[in-house]
Amino acid sequence: MLESNIRILVIEDNPGDVNLLRAMLHTASESVPQLSFELISAEYLREAVELLSKEKFDLVILDLHLPDSVGIETYQVLSRSLPNTPVIVLSGNDEGDLGLQTVRSGGQDYLIKGQIDGQLLTRSILYSIERHQMRETLRKSNEVLHNVFERTADGILIVDPRNRVLFTNPAAEEMLDRKRGELIGQEVWFPVQSQTPTEVTFRRSGRTTIRVELLNEEIQWHEEKAYLLSLRDITERDRIKVQLQEEVENRTRELLHLNQSLQEQIRERTELEAQLRQSQKMEAIGRLAGGIAHDYNNMLMAIHMCAKKALDPALDNTQRTARISEILLTSERAAAITRQLLAFGRRQELRPEILEVNQELKDCADMLEHLLGYSIELRLILDKEPLQVCVDPGQLQQVFLNLCINSRDALGGKGDIIIRTSLEKRDPPEGNLPPSYPTGDFVVISVEDQGTGIDEETLPKIFEPFFSTKTREEGTGLGLSTVHGIIKQSGGYIHVTSTPGKGTIFKILLPTISQDSPAQKEEHPVVTEKGQAGTILLVEDEPTLLRLLKEALEEEGYTILDASNGRAALEVARSTQAIDMVITDLIMPELDGRNMLRELVTEYPKLQVLLMSGYAYEENPLEDFDLSHYEFIQKPFTESALINRVKRILNRPESTPPAPSNPCENEDIQ
Repeated sequence: MLESNIRILVIEDNPGDVNLLRAMLHTASESVPQLSFELISAEYLREAVELLSKEKFDLVILDLHLPDSVGIETYQVLSRSLPNTPVIVLSGNDEGDLGLQTVRSGGQDYLIKGQIDGQLLTRSILYSIERHQMRETLRKSNEVLHNVFERTADGILIVDPRNRVLFTNPAAEEMLDRKRGELIGQEVWFPVQSQTPTEVTFRRSGRTTIRVELLNEEIQWHEEKAYLLSLRDITERDRIKVQLQEEVENRTRELLHLNQSLQEQIRERTELEAQLRQSQKMEAIGRLAGGIAHDYNNMLMAIHMCAKKALDPALDNTQRTARISEILLTSERAAAITRQLLAFGRRQELRPEILEVNQELKDCADMLEHLLGYSIELRLILDKEPLQVCVDPGQLQQVFLNLCINSRDALGGKGDIIIRTSLEKRDPPEGNLPPSYPTGDFVVISVEDQGTGIDEETLPKIFEPFFSTKTREEGTGLGLSTVHGIIKQSGGYIHVTSTPGKGTIFKILLPTISQDSPAQKEEHPVVTEKGQAGTILLVEDEPTLLRLLKEALEEEGYTILDASNGRAALEVARSTQAIDMVITDLIMPELDGRNMLRELVTEYPKLQVLLMSGYAYEENPLEDFDLSHYEFIQKPFTESALINRVKRILNRPESTPPAPSNPCENEDIQ
């Protein structure tokens, strides 16, 4: 029960903040007459510890930044001095991680300065005191249960499904005439899994033979199935039967409830970490926006000028062809930037592809340079030979980005960052890499800087989540942890060497893929003959794109039925006797591609489908459709890529083998 008068010790060196808290609580007590607050303040941690040793307080409100102590150590010192008093931590706007850390260390709650009102403060105080009382009750309950097990006259055994002893109490040791060390881990010699009480006789060496009743109950022991055995002397049964069984059942329910609560907390933390990793991507894209807009403006201007020049009747064919070639080249550059942003920004599970590392670095170099700024020079020293790995492209780009940002910060925003690539055959351990690294052929990517470096004490901690040497304004502490997780999940290894004042080298090893792998990028043209047969329904709401796609497919010999939206596509399909395939955009006015297909597949259950979209989809957009086959092609794509995909789909046998479980074994990697 909460007392009506609550004594609070406020440890804060700012008198204004103390007065503000006092005013808030005074207002709150006026609205609840039966509740009052008494605030005592201390400016120094040592002063507060001395006060707590002399007087009793119901609650402590603690600022982590005091004249004689700063950060999480402030809370740790206080909690060691007075472990039985609940603590609420005050933190700044940018100290959310520090506040969470104190709660995980035992603090009851944390509040952010500038975001507190009287109602929130009062609720936090009452909640913290009640929660502390509940913890104390639970602790005392555990002590009671332990004493019951240790002192009860009944023998208690916990065994696993193979009848091996996991736990025993002194009474069981006495009944079985064996010490605890002789029982733990050994298989019991009497029946265990009977569904009814069983009477068992124990003959003890040099001692009286006893007869006990064996009671058995299935439980969860450390989240695993187990059996709780109660060995009761029949002469003692009537005296203790009800008491022990009720206590065991209640405690079992409490443990199950606590286990469920713990699992929920683990799920919430996993979701929070995923959100933080995604926020890193979006923060980087925000930084890139200005540079990307600058590049797009330049490319649009180049396309416009070349197109206008190509219309000049005074140009000969050679000059006109040159202008058109420049338009194509510039549009491909714009498409490459779009693909990078979509791949990097999406939030999804790993989708590995066979990538050429040198080309990936060249493709994202512009994006990295925009992010690093003009005072940082990015130098690529790439191996002359192609280096293939199997990894998710968006995740690999995030590795490059996080390591380059780390180097930029180490350089203080000015200097050189060098990225090297090479092929390395690793024999038995040698050099400066730890012997735990496996042998084999690896693609090696190193990111080097001559920045501040990392000292020996900090170096082992750099890959820990939320660990950071930067201020809270500069980062979340997840950058290098994210890199470590991506490389490990991709089957690779990462090693770092650093000398304070001389710089740092991050060295990444990824298993190499054979150069003669059959996997190819879809953009590589496939030479096929024209004169194809088949009727295709083409649905696209952009008129110019619809016309160009139709012309390209008709040149290959296909019969094309076109529609500008899903509603019109249904009308065209229902007026046609046969359709072999539908190529449709997903996002369209009136009726989108997904809902149009939902109606169309009822009339054409074996319809072949090719989806188009400029969006990056995290999941299968048609996972609940019953289609014989469909594929997805990401805009922007080339004319040859579309033609090759259409021919492959229409020429596929009706019984299509399932896709390989390893994406890097797929012969049509996109």
